[in-house]
Formats: sequence, structure tokens, C-alpha cells
Amino acid sequence: MKRNIEAVLKVLTAVEEDTHVEGMSGYNLSLFCVEECSTDDLESAMTLLVDSGYLVGKNEGSFRLSWAGHSLLEELRGQ
Repeated sequence: MKRNIEAVLKVLTAVEEDTHVEGMSGYNLSLFCVEECSTDDLESAMTLLVDSGYLVGKNEGSFRLSWAGHSLLEELRGQ
């Protein structure tokens, strides 16, 4: 499967915008992204981001951005 940068950007943006200290649940993340990308693209993006250390999986299926994840998001936005 090819990497979908739009799905990666959607995931990073959704997690950044979440206000819960414990991070965004995988379920809420899938609801946020479902209109913009396919389930396969979403799952692939999340796997790549976790494997690369940009997204940190927390207890009970929640996710938060790592420092590197914030930096990647800024880079993808062109900041």
C-alpha cells in the first residue's frame, strides 16, 4: 500500500486538535478522518506514524503526538 500524505496530515491534525490530556481515542480519530480518507488509508497512516515515533499509542487505544509528531505536522504544513 502506498503512503497517503493527505491521510497522514489528517491524522496528525485531528490528534493535535483534540483537547483530551490522555490523547484522542482511535474511535474518535476514525470518525474525524472517515470523510476525508478511506479506512485502509487511515489505518496505514496510523501504523506508519506509530512505527516512526510521530504518534504515541496510550492506554485503551488513545493516541497523542510526540515532539517529533508536532515537528512533522509543522513541516507538512510548511511552517
